[in-house]
Amino acid sequence: MHETQRPKAELLGPGLLDQIVDEGLTVLERTGVFVENAEARTLLAGEGAQVEAARDRVRIPRKVVERLLAQAPAEITFYDRAGEKTYRVGGDEIHRESGRRPGLG
Repeated sequence: MHETQRPKAELLGPGLLDQIVDEGLTVLERTGVFVENAEARTLLAGEGAQVEAARDRVRIPRKVVERLLAQAPAEITFYDRAGEKTYRVGGDEIHRESGRRPGLG
Protein backbone atom coordinates (compact mmCIF):
# COMPACT_ATOMS: atom_id res chain seq x y z
CA MET A 1 0.00 0.00 0.00
CA HIS A 2 1.24 3.49 -0.83
CA GLU A 3 1.57 6.12 1.83
CA THR A 4 -0.68 9.12 1.23
CA GLN A 5 1.31 12.12 0.12
CA ARG A 6 0.22 15.39 1.62
CA PRO A 7 1.21 18.87 0.54
CA LYS A 8 3.23 20.89 3.01
CA ALA A 9 2.81 24.63 3.11
CA GLU A 10 5.43 26.80 4.75
CA LEU A 11 4.23 30.36 4.75
CA LEU A 12 6.62 31.82 7.32
CA GLY A 13 10.27 31.18 7.90
CA PRO A 14 11.29 30.02 11.37
CA GLY A 15 12.79 33.41 12.32
CA LEU A 16 9.61 35.29 11.44
CA LEU A 17 7.43 32.75 13.23
CA ASP A 18 9.55 33.13 16.38
CA GLN A 19 9.24 36.92 16.15
CA ILE A 20 5.44 36.75 15.81
CA VAL A 21 5.14 34.44 18.83
CA ASP A 22 7.47 36.66 20.87
CA GLU A 23 5.48 39.80 20.01
CA GLY A 24 2.19 38.05 20.82
CA LEU A 25 3.53 37.03 24.23
CA THR A 26 4.63 40.63 24.81
CA VAL A 27 1.11 41.90 24.03
CA LEU A 28 -0.47 39.35 26.41
CA GLU A 29 1.97 40.37 29.15
CA ARG A 30 1.93 44.16 28.75
CA THR A 31 -1.46 45.03 27.27
CA GLY A 32 -3.46 41.97 28.18
CA VAL A 33 -6.78 40.84 26.80
CA PHE A 34 -10.43 41.51 27.59
CA VAL A 35 -11.94 38.48 29.32
CA GLU A 36 -15.67 38.87 29.84
CA ASN A 37 -16.23 35.56 31.63
CA ALA A 38 -15.70 35.92 35.40
CA GLU A 39 -14.93 32.23 35.87
CA ALA A 40 -12.25 32.41 33.16
CA ARG A 41 -10.71 35.46 34.87
CA THR A 42 -10.65 33.57 38.17
CA LEU A 43 -8.99 30.55 36.57
CA LEU A 44 -6.38 32.75 34.88
CA ALA A 45 -5.69 34.59 38.15
CA GLY A 46 -5.17 31.22 39.81
CA GLU A 47 -2.54 30.43 37.20
CA GLY A 48 -0.64 33.65 37.83
CA ALA A 49 -2.26 36.20 35.52
CA GLN A 50 -2.94 39.73 36.75
CA VAL A 51 -6.63 40.61 36.57
CA GLU A 52 -7.80 44.22 36.37
CA ALA A 53 -11.39 43.57 37.47
CA ALA A 54 -12.72 47.08 36.75
CA ARG A 55 -12.00 46.63 33.04
CA ASP A 56 -12.15 42.81 32.78
CA ARG A 57 -8.60 42.97 31.46
CA VAL A 58 -6.19 40.12 32.10
CA ARG A 59 -2.44 40.42 31.69
CA ILE A 60 -0.84 37.02 31.28
CA PRO A 61 2.90 36.76 31.97
CA ARG A 62 5.02 35.02 29.34
CA LYS A 63 6.03 32.25 31.76
CA VAL A 64 2.36 31.47 32.48
CA VAL A 65 1.52 31.22 28.76
CA GLU A 66 4.55 29.02 28.10
CA ARG A 67 3.71 26.73 31.02
CA LEU A 68 0.07 26.36 30.00
CA LEU A 69 0.95 25.79 26.34
CA ALA A 70 3.33 23.01 27.38
CA GLN A 71 0.34 21.28 29.03
CA ALA A 72 -2.00 21.68 26.03
CA PRO A 73 -2.55 18.80 23.61
CA ALA A 74 -0.66 18.98 20.32
CA GLU A 75 -3.81 17.98 18.42
CA ILE A 76 -7.55 18.46 18.83
CA THR A 77 -10.18 16.48 16.93
CA PHE A 78 -13.52 18.14 16.22
CA TYR A 79 -16.78 16.22 15.93
CA ASP A 80 -20.17 17.25 14.61
CA ARG A 81 -23.44 16.96 16.52
CA ALA A 82 -23.93 13.40 15.29
CA GLY A 83 -20.57 12.41 16.77
CA GLU A 84 -18.86 12.11 13.39
CA LYS A 85 -15.27 13.27 13.16
CA THR A 86 -15.14 16.48 11.11
CA TYR A 87 -11.48 17.39 11.23
CA ARG A 88 -8.34 17.50 13.29
CA VAL A 89 -6.33 20.60 14.19
CA GLY A 90 -2.64 20.14 14.90
CA GLY A 91 0.39 18.42 13.51
CA ASP A 92 0.75 19.11 9.82
CA GLU A 93 -2.97 19.32 9.11
CA ILE A 94 -4.00 22.00 6.61
CA HIS A 95 -7.58 23.26 6.38
CA ARG A 96 -9.20 25.83 4.16
CA GLU A 97 -12.44 27.67 4.64
CA SER A 98 -15.11 26.11 2.46
CA GLY A 99 -17.86 28.55 3.37
CA ARG A 100 -19.57 25.82 5.41
CA ARG A 101 -19.15 25.63 9.17
CA PRO A 102 -18.29 22.14 10.46
CA GLY A 103 -21.21 20.35 12.03
CA LEU A 104 -23.80 22.76 10.70
CA GLY A 105 -24.77 20.86 7.57
